Amino acid sequence: MNEPALLAVLRRMLKPEDFGYTPHRYVFEAMCTRAESGLPVDDDELLANDLQARGLSRDDALAVVSPLAYTAFDTYWQAPQYCREVLKYALKAARHQIAQWNADTLAPDADEDAIAAGSASALARIADIERRRRMGDDEATGALAPGEIAGTISARDLLAKTFPAPVWIVRGLITQGLTAVSGKPKMGKSWLLLALALARAGGGNFLSSLTLDPGPVLYLALEDTEESLQERLRIVLQGANAPEALTLATSAQMADWHMNNGGIERIGGWLEAHPGGCVIVDTLAKIKPAHRGNGDAYAEDYAVGARLKAAADAHNGAVIIVTHNRKAKAEDPLDEINATTGLMGAFDTGLVMRRTRGEADAVLYSTGRRVRDAELALRFDADSCFWSLMGDASKYATSKERAEILQAIEELVQATGRPAQRKQTAEAVQKPSSNVGYLLTQMTNAQQVIARDGGYLLSTPNSPNTPNTTTDACVKG
Repeated sequence: MNEPALLAVLRRMLKPEDFGYTPHRYVFEAMCTRAESGLPVDDDELLANDLQARGLSRDDALAVVSPLAYTAFDTYWQAPQYCREVLKYALKAARHQIAQWNADTLAPDADEDAIAAGSASALARIADIERRRRMGDDEATGALAPGEIAGTISARDLLAKTFPAPVWIVRGLITQGLTAVSGKPKMGKSWLLLALALARAGGGNFLSSLTLDPGPVLYLALEDTEESLQERLRIVLQGANAPEALTLATSAQMADWHMNNGGIERIGGWLEAHPGGCVIVDTLAKIKPAHRGNGDAYAEDYAVGARLKAAADAHNGAVIIVTHNRKAKAEDPLDEINATTGLMGAFDTGLVMRRTRGEADAVLYSTGRRVRDAELALRFDADSCFWSLMGDASKYATSKERAEILQAIEELVQATGRPAQRKQTAEAVQKPSSNVGYLLTQMTNAQQVIARDGGYLLSTPNSPNTPNTTTDACVKG
């Protein structure tokens, strides 16, 4: 509350009479008075002096100043939440007053005029409290124009606003806000995120071809011990120095980052100290409270996502959470994320990795508010533990299938000395004959193969001035 931006939110949303506990009201009044006079509001002794002037003892004044002024909330994004909690109790008090006025009407000597005036005043106060409870951070002005509705903004005013450019962690793929990365266990997600953390912190290459802007990173590797994380770092760094802007936490510190122990507040505090920073939580399950047996799983997941997103948004930062895919494959990759739709509704970007166990290739599906829907082909190098971007997944898959067909044709021609038949080629690559026939037609048009004698031979480019001819190896087998 001692920060100017925080105090401004409180002064817009609260009034002294909202505080049911008199010493708290005195603190609020004293801080507002000092702020209006240009005096410091972050000095316990000076505030205590003000409270003494209002009749509190020195000990009582010091006892009440710090809890309200400094521990009610930590960051700007929590201020409206704190205000609404104060207003919730103020609303209860006002409704209780209405009930008391109604009860007084039963008294034989009831002053009906006084009761009517008191009830009207209480009703007006309830309406005022309800209006202030609906206020957002920017619209909490306390004064509305005729016909204006609290908590709204006109289309023209919105268009006239200017906003800072979004922070891109990976341009076109991961931006500020909340991102979920999902994939089956042991599919290489942690290697992908460790590479991302190093590339972002050091301003290096990610996925072999993407250069990232440097920025601070907090990587919560909560499934790693310090020993295992050290080993992974050495493999990925390959002798290079670790970037100074990368901060780590492992399973040894997992309890400190659990949401039940103030984990989100710690994430928010780190982002506040590192504006535009990136926090990677590997994995979400390590910090997320378990679902209550009789609770609403959707609401609980959405609340978790919303709190993480709020921490990121408050400081133009990014929070990337890692989770797992369900066992069952779905038509929509997002349906494979092992969470309720509540969590999916909260994130800004979703990345889902699909990979057949034992294969080097994977497909990364992306969708989000600022990113386009895309399917990217990735390849994993088991020696360096690096992922590389191979391009658009559908084009890469087609290119891979064509390479398999070319190899099959070459081997069939060498074995038989004759052009490879479509059926033989389909059997060799273990693909449906109709699919292989379609690709062979496309490959013939692209002059990758030559149709001859009811089969196919390889084609190879010569000089730019001469047409493609069949190689001796293809003819002779």
